[in-house]
Amino acid sequence: MHELGVGNLTHFAMIGHLNGGNPRGVDSYQCVGCGASGFDSANALSRHVARSRNPSCAASISMATDRARERAIARLAEDRAAQQAIGQGQGHSSSASASIRSPAPEPIQPGEGSDRDEERALSPLDGLPQDVIFDDSPWMHEADEMDELDELDAEPDPVHPPSSSSSSSCAEDERDYDVERHPTPTNDAGLEEVRRSHSPARPVSPPDHVGDEDMDAEQEELPGLNGLDEGFLFRDPHVVHFGGRAGAPVTHPQDCAASRPFALYEAAMSEELSDDNAYAPFASAMEWHIARWAKQRGPSASSFNEFLSIKGVLDALRLSFKNTKELNKRIDSSLPGRPAFVCHALEVDGVRYELWLRDIMQCIRVLFGSPDWAADMLFAPERQYVDETQASRIYGDMNTGEWWWRLQRKLEGQRPGATIIPLILSSDKTQLTMFRNRSCYPLYLTIGNVPKAIRRKPTRQGQLLVGYLPVTRLSHIKKEETRRRAISNLFHTCLRAALAPTRKAASRGEQMSSGDGTVRRCHPVFAAYIGDYPEIVCVAGVKSGECPAGVVDPGSLGEHVPCTQRDLNAILRALSTLQRTGDPLAHVDACKAAGIKPIEDPFWKDLPYVNIYASFPPDILHQLYQGMVKHAIEWTNRSPTPYGIPHSMLGIGGLVASPTIDLSTPTKSRPSSRLPSAAAASKAYASSPALTRTTVSLEYASLRHTGHCPLGMYVIPSPTDLLVWDAVFFVHQGYYADSILKFRLIFPPNYPERPPTVQFVTDIFHPLISQQDGTFNLAPRFRPWRPKDHHVFDVLHFIKAAFKKHALDDIKDADCLNKEAYRLYHDTTSSFAALATQSSMLSQSASALFDRDHPSMAGKGPHAMQFRELKSEQLDTLRSRLGLHDWTESEVP
Repeated sequence: MHELGVGNLTHFAMIGHLNGGNPRGVDSYQCVGCGASGFDSANALSRHVARSRNPSCAASISMATDRARERAIARLAEDRAAQQAIGQGQGHSSSASASIRSPAPEPIQPGEGSDRDEERALSPLDGLPQDVIFDDSPWMHEADEMDELDELDAEPDPVHPPSSSSSSSCAEDERDYDVERHPTPTNDAGLEEVRRSHSPARPVSPPDHVGDEDMDAEQEELPGLNGLDEGFLFRDPHVVHFGGRAGAPVTHPQDCAASRPFALYEAAMSEELSDDNAYAPFASAMEWHIARWAKQRGPSASSFNEFLSIKGVLDALRLSFKNTKELNKRIDSSLPGRPAFVCHALEVDGVRYELWLRDIMQCIRVLFGSPDWAADMLFAPERQYVDETQASRIYGDMNTGEWWWRLQRKLEGQRPGATIIPLILSSDKTQLTMFRNRSCYPLYLTIGNVPKAIRRKPTRQGQLLVGYLPVTRLSHIKKEETRRRAISNLFHTCLRAALAPTRKAASRGEQMSSGDGTVRRCHPVFAAYIGDYPEIVCVAGVKSGECPAGVVDPGSLGEHVPCTQRDLNAILRALSTLQRTGDPLAHVDACKAAGIKPIEDPFWKDLPYVNIYASFPPDILHQLYQGMVKHAIEWTNRSPTPYGIPHSMLGIGGLVASPTIDLSTPTKSRPSSRLPSAAAASKAYASSPALTRTTVSLEYASLRHTGHCPLGMYVIPSPTDLLVWDAVFFVHQGYYADSILKFRLIFPPNYPERPPTVQFVTDIFHPLISQQDGTFNLAPRFRPWRPKDHHVFDVLHFIKAAFKKHALDDIKDADCLNKEAYRLYHDTTSSFAALATQSSMLSQSASALFDRDHPSMAGKGPHAMQFRELKSEQLDTLRSRLGLHDWTESEVP
């Protein structure tokens, strides 16, 4: 019930309140399911519902919760209307409430401060609002609600003035990086909508009478309770839009229908297109399709040239290009492409290095104007809630966060109609094993307007390569401390050159066209930097081993201690020491006192609206998986072995697959003298009969409960041997259509180290099936067999795919166990099809289906797979059990 703002009250407290009970403890509680009453507390009512055998008690939870939510919404609406009518919202106060709010900012007088002062940095990774209101009432106080409404009714908050430590130096001017606690748009159009939405989630304390006994009622396993808490996952969230002119287009022709998403694009291109040829610069639609096939799906350039050189091909296709060179020239000169790379020369201590960069503004235009995701672009911020009460916030894409909302509010106060483009940079030094073990340092760019579901898919190409940073250790600098400082300065110099074109556009805006042709005034603002820990440390300018974003003792790793965010204003003052004083030693001392390295000129220092220490998203791989989970596994392996539980000598990996030693390899390539004994012990444990039976049982459980078993295929373990599975396959297509094929899966004693054996019981004419013993060759798909990657469902899917027509084309002669079937298929397909059809008809015969003398398929026991002939009476009985009563004679097989 946290969605209603009632703190720790349970669902059953709300049920009692709806039926005469009072959460504040005045009246008794009553169950809406069975009508029982007289419960003196919510805990007593919850125990009644948990122990009751009446299903209506648990079923009434959902109905009562919906009714409680409706009453809560109605009550809040009535109270707000009453307070607005009385006009006492601003002066109303409550002695039981205590508010902690930020002080009101002082307005800036016209003409005060510089442009850099007004470009106050905002944090893109801020979470919930910082304003916290403590309330001892189970309901949201009307006084606090009206206080918020009155604040929204007031004039928009002016820009905070920057605090300055010295008025004589512009470099010492501080930028206020604290964000507003109650962000609101500064235009009247979006004010009303935000007024309805401004109910930030906040902790509310429970009423005084609710003790620990009632608090424990929430933790009980109650019927029907788990589904209620997760019901919002299956409902659309309640969305509150920013409103106003946020993300509004600059140009919108009146003749373009709003229902056509690419109408503006078509209108812009109508003047350039010709009525006779819409595929220019190609001569025809066929030529365009051929060029597209040659570049995306076709062969290599030399093969395409050979194809075009065949006599009569150019005349028959009527192509205007004769070879690949002419095609490439037409594409490069006539069709729009990606921005070109430009080489920049950098010199460090007399040595020249190359920096390859693309124009980042052109890259932003490419990402922002891509038609591939034009219909999914995000242009304005919004707030999403679980329901209409707006008590529980939902964070999804980047436009649902607080950073975008607050920055939009600031830009709307300066000049309405802004569209924010959050810039997300990422880098990772990569080893190129195919180029003599060299390295490269790519820099990638994406924008927050593209939904995360598109950005995270490499096939959608939501990331764009914007440059290659120089890879060097500056080995010509002999002094280690000087070399490390030079590497950091070189890194920041490269990023400053890459982001330099965005400074002016971030402040004043620049018109850009989206994928549907709509033009907006866009502000590309640096929002986040994604990288490994070494890159983040270099970006933040801190020492290795320290937290890049906050101030915390490195020795307290693993302890629950608060981490205070770094003071950017103090860091900027320290970085300007050299410029103000001209003393390098004073600059080093000031940076050391601020907790950073003496960087000459960080790239983020002059970027508008940037707080670099709030721009580092969490690294799931390195911080959680390799940081916490890996540490937990290592700690578990080093812990004392409990009694009765075997302790693997090679860790967890030995339980999955044990390493093998190839005696034919040279002695130097073999493991050390200590490892063979450990490997042998692990292999002996992994190949034990108990573990093999457990693995086979888990494989069968996976087929039963996960739906991995292919359609038309049924398997069941033999009642006498768990390592032998009986199976039947009903083929529905291809040369073997309507076949009923029985086969066996035989698992070796050291499974999964070795693959299972597939043996067909039904005689079938197939290239991979031996005619002597029915063995099916798995080598074409599982060469080699990998125990960690291959499972039984992979084997079953390969068996099913082998009976399709296109699969027969990929079978090689060396893999065939039936050479005659392979020869007939490739020489005389009609003869092969006839024999395949004949074997399919034989598989449906009574002698093949009802052979009770077979040792496997005629197994005994209630779980054996058997085929039996049924009389008409028996068939009717089975159909009646299945609920199939409409039986006609025409349906009898």
